[in-house]
Amino acid sequence: MATKGKSGGTGKKILNAERRTVRRNRDKDLLQTEILYQTIVDEHTDLIYRFRPDGILTFVNQAYCHYFEKKREQLIGSSFLIFVHPADRVLVKNHIALLNRKDGAASLEHRVQLANGEIRWQQLTGRAIYDQSDRVTEFQAMGRDVTKLIQTQKALQNSRDHYHSLISKMGNAFVLVRYIFDSDRNVKDCILVEANQAFEKISGLQMDQIIDKSVTTVFPGTEKFWFDQSGPVATTGKPTQFEQCSKLFDNYFEVVAYSPQKDYVAAVYTDI
Repeated sequence: MATKGKSGGTGKKILNAERRTVRRNRDKDLLQTEILYQTIVDEHTDLIYRFRPDGILTFVNQAYCHYFEKKREQLIGSSFLIFVHPADRVLVKNHIALLNRKDGAASLEHRVQLANGEIRWQQLTGRAIYDQSDRVTEFQAMGRDVTKLIQTQKALQNSRDHYHSLISKMGNAFVLVRYIFDSDRNVKDCILVEANQAFEKISGLQMDQIIDKSVTTVFPGTEKFWFDQSGPVATTGKPTQFEQCSKLFDNYFEVVAYSPQKDYVAAVYTDI
């Protein structure tokens, strides 16, 4: 009996030793995984950071430190909101407050202010992190500098506004149409995309009666000649200029037509 008890005790010791070995190996693998993850995150070129619901930073990667010219120890424990432009802080706070498990990650573009006072744009993509009680404990975010993109978009919008201003103030009638073709690239119709006030005047129609509607619907009496003249411009891209009497408008026009892109034709009508 004593021998049996001794053998049983030895077996338990071996089993416990094996369990400890398994735990050590598991903890070692977990540590290696965490180190690998930390290395990947730290070397990521985007700004990766975590913060508590009150905005206090709990983690920043090297890119975040470099971008704001601060050491990691200077950033951890401070609020990420200090870098957000004062005029955008409420916007960012409201965005963070709306992050939830159901919607997942969500993005917002906002301004930040660098140490030298320079104002730049960032795209913030964040998600909420929950504990076992389904309470938000932290937020994880990724920041990306989108200043050049914002500047390009603004320049493009300014260019469009300038273009629309010029078109609307033209004394000559202007219209932009998108041609519709059949399978053999024969003209079927065209959609009115844009027109100016001068075109409204000669047509006798308001903009909401014209835009996004087909020419044959808006002007059912349109002569085939107009399609024959302008249709090739939409396919070849070669501009054309001609004079023609419009029975529909009871006017004689000089027309200059060109294609800003495939299947589109812009035309300027001068009453002669």
